[in-house]
Amino acid sequence: MTRLAIAEAPSRLSRMTTSLLDDVSSYRPMTAEDVLAWFIEDHRHQCQYDDAADPLARLAFETTVARWREACDLVPCRPLGRALNARFQTSFADSDWRSALEPAKVRTLRGVCELVASQAMAPSVEPLRLMGRDCRPAAYFLAVRDALRRSGADVSAIRPSSELNDHLRKHVWPVLDFCAKVAPGRLPPVHTAKPAYDVCIGTFSASLVAMLIVRLIGENISACANLLLAPCAAIAYVGSWIVAKLPPKHVRFGELRTFRDLSYALCRPRETEAGPDGSGLAGRSM
Repeated sequence: MTRLAIAEAPSRLSRMTTSLLDDVSSYRPMTAEDVLAWFIEDHRHQCQYDDAADPLARLAFETTVARWREACDLVPCRPLGRALNARFQTSFADSDWRSALEPAKVRTLRGVCELVASQAMAPSVEPLRLMGRDCRPAAYFLAVRDALRRSGADVSAIRPSSELNDHLRKHVWPVLDFCAKVAPGRLPPVHTAKPAYDVCIGTFSASLVAMLIVRLIGENISACANLLLAPCAAIAYVGSWIVAKLPPKHVRFGELRTFRDLSYALCRPRETEAGPDGSGLAGRSM
């Protein structure tokens, strides 16, 4: 099929896709290569919204755990292992993670990936048979919609022409996790907009700079100015933590605008490796 076979108009076809929803949600065991690709994809997207992430980092099996944690600004061993259990739906004990993650300057991502792959499963998206022909974009559309449904989103109104931002704003991370497992490197880097967060960070930074400047001018002026600037900085700092937990106002995947665009993007040939800017990489180790 040259166009996505799931259209809004034919109600019969719409009912067919709903009944087939569970059929596209089968799973397969992940390989160590799959897990590494997930880590690379997660880091690539992280670099778009986290200033602490290193956009120049290139993850590979030979990358040490210490360098990986530095590149992705990761938490220490115990909370990291538990977070990975949640992300991959595995059940490793703290001692299992400690063996794979420590000593951090000696252990590499190969050991971490092999450990995760021993339990982790990934969605398996097979072409959907519609009207006697295989339609891979249709299968990806249903699989993405299923991932949204599993994350608690209302998917009843989602059609191929639906705008991504309207439905992914509150559920972008489950979709990114799904795409990283089934089609790593195929999506443009995600861009999220949080104007309120930017205002809080800007106000906090400006307050600190202003406090430093008035201190250099004189102690009398500094004491008066701090009565205003210190609370302002404190409020902005607390506000940044609060609004950081709120959904972004806008979510954008490059030129992708609709679920149809997203479905076709997931069908593209996979590049060797994807860098933080979305370009293909040569797969160098750190």
